[in-house]
Amino acid sequence: MRGVGGREEVAVTAKKAAKKSIRARMAATGEKYTEARRAELGELSITPRRDKDRVVVFDRTLYSNVDGPRWFGGVAGVEMAWQLHRLGVDVIEVGYPNTDGSGGGVPARMAREFSDEGPVVCALASGIADFVDSAWNAIEDAARPRLHVFVPFETAIENEEKVGELTRALVAQAKTHTGDVEFTPCTWGVVDPIASEIEIALEEGATTINLAELKIPVLELVPALYERVPALADAVLSVECSRWRGMALAESMDALVAGVRQVKCSMHGSTGHNVALEALAMNLHPHFQRVSDETARLWTGIEVRELVATSELVAQVKGYEVPAHQPFVGSNVIDPKPLSMMEEQIARADSDRELLRLLGQPIPAWLDEWPSATDGDETRV
Repeated sequence: MRGVGGREEVAVTAKKAAKKSIRARMAATGEKYTEARRAELGELSITPRRDKDRVVVFDRTLYSNVDGPRWFGGVAGVEMAWQLHRLGVDVIEVGYPNTDGSGGGVPARMAREFSDEGPVVCALASGIADFVDSAWNAIEDAARPRLHVFVPFETAIENEEKVGELTRALVAQAKTHTGDVEFTPCTWGVVDPIASEIEIALEEGATTINLAELKIPVLELVPALYERVPALADAVLSVECSRWRGMALAESMDALVAGVRQVKCSMHGSTGHNVALEALAMNLHPHFQRVSDETARLWTGIEVRELVATSELVAQVKGYEVPAHQPFVGSNVIDPKPLSMMEEQIARADSDRELLRLLGQPIPAWLDEWPSATDGDETRV
């Protein structure tokens, strides 16, 4: 645990002292835990929150169920969108709106209702300029609209020599509608063609570059792209890691270490192509971060007390049950009970109680009766 000059050990000690101070204040005032209150007091982290360390949470929950429709419209879609807004996601993807721009009416309604402080509303468009116009028609009333364009991989394979031309045309068309344009290059297995597409997209004004269906490890690909495309430093780099290989969270965290600052996710990883939002948010929460972590300074705008409510709504709308062992949002978010009255178990009980407070969940009677590692101090809450 000791770093150079003991700095790491000092930081850990400071973090423990900060937690005791917080608990003492809460005990004295009867104050309940809230993210907003602790953020106001600067107590969420002992490290400063810098804009360059802000991770943009791009949510795709509305877009697709693995075996279901590609869009959840109607009243349920709007209700889910507002819950995602309360959760604090930065971008909500509305998928491919219908050719008439309606998308079941939900994208247009979201666009009208979300204010300047609401999430970005992002519509997808691929391959044809008319699709870009159609996507724009669905979200043009949004206070913060975004168009996400890309050249379909099948088209790129058939017209490899024209990929650059198609990229330029798509991004340029999107820029005629909005200044916020995201572009995803094709999933080539080598760096140079990916870099070439990114260069063209940035020249035409793309502001976010998304890497999807990665065929090159992110710890190799991202540094290579930053070196190959210097202009990428002025854009937001995004990543979309598939959960099918079971490595979506690990790959997403690796990408953040490499310099990515937007991650595409969905509740429970329900789109099949993304990391689970709840796993990403909690792994970037100060409760789980360690001073020695390379991601220790990273942070999101997610209100973790809304995770369980969002999880329940998504399961209800999409028609499935959340497994009890689902991390953070399942009914067994903590083990049913500690095994024995050992020091390690007492410490774990403290951690479990704090986790439940973070999530806004009730503390079971059996856990509340367990002693605390701080018993005997006035810091017990």
